[in-house]
Amino acid sequence: MSDKPEKLPDSGLMSLVLIARFHQIAVTYEGLWHKFAPTVKAIGQEPQFGEQEILLAAKSLGF
Repeated sequence: MSDKPEKLPDSGLMSLVLIARFHQIAVTYEGLWHKFAPTVKAIGQEPQFGEQEILLAAKSLGF
């Protein structure tokens, strides 16, 4: 077993995926993460989707 805690999905990106699916837009969490992956701001910090990445992903989906 690993001592490392399981990485939870980014809540902002997951929310966008749920909204897109509600509007019958075929999209996956992994696909958006791969296409709009944020850069790491500091060493040892996990990348997180910020406002800019969420807006870019939403625009690419037609929102």
